[in-house]
Amino acid sequence: MSNVETLSHTFIAAHPADAARVLEHLSPEASAELFAQAPARVLAPAVRAMMPFVAAQAVVRLSPEAAAHLLTECGGGSGAAIMRYVPESRRAALLEALPTTTAVSLRLLLGFPASSVGAWIDSGLPALPANTTVGAALQRLRAGEDDEIDVVHVVDASQRLLGLVELAALLRAGEHVALAHLMQDVRYVLPVNATLASVQRHAGWDERLSLPAVERDGRLAGVLRRAALVQALAHTRREPHTDSAHPLTAIEALGAGYWLAIDELMQSVIALFPSPEPVRQRPHHG
Repeated sequence: MSNVETLSHTFIAAHPADAARVLEHLSPEASAELFAQAPARVLAPAVRAMMPFVAAQAVVRLSPEAAAHLLTECGGGSGAAIMRYVPESRRAALLEALPTTTAVSLRLLLGFPASSVGAWIDSGLPALPANTTVGAALQRLRAGEDDEIDVVHVVDASQRLLGLVELAALLRAGEHVALAHLMQDVRYVLPVNATLASVQRHAGWDERLSLPAVERDGRLAGVLRRAALVQALAHTRREPHTDSAHPLTAIEALGAGYWLAIDELMQSVIALFPSPEPVRQRPHHG
């Protein structure tokens, strides 16, 4: 890997939102070039911050395997938002290349309008029966890769939401205690078909980083994270643009963006210090 490529990857990891703006002004071919070179885990936060229709133009230029790896790292809501702009013929091939659980999740999300809660939920979080023991629940959580889980949702045999258990309560309880003895009533739920705009100021956001989304019959469909809501609203408010061509390659543009960010950071640091007092000359007595 060249020094410029390393620099670009460093810039993406440190400034994903800034990197997204740079990527949006590249040609789809240049973006795809960088998508193919950068590690998917490093690239995913920047791709999540991009306008989905722009990211899709680069994704369709990747091999199905590379595109599937990147979409998996992007997560359900962002992955589905990108997939909406992938042509049907190409979409089928990408879904086939995805891991089964990811493909099922994306198919579910793609069934909802892009402006609805259901299009942006995380459907992969554990929902456990009330008779599950604390030990089994913790084992299930440790087997997953999501480190942002703060509650466990408790459901019946039909996946209807019964209650929730705080992660803190789970960690304090004995391993043989059933979730039924720890669960709280669910104070806030979001209708899965509600619009994003209608839940933007929901009272539940004052207490939770994520809220459960349910079907009309009370079945748990997934959870909407506050961060996903913010991201989704940002995507829907931004207008498409057509000036994606850029004279720089992806590597050159991101390298330039890195140094621009460093310069801005230095200017901010300098501004924190007071300007030195001007040196006053002593009067000359001749």
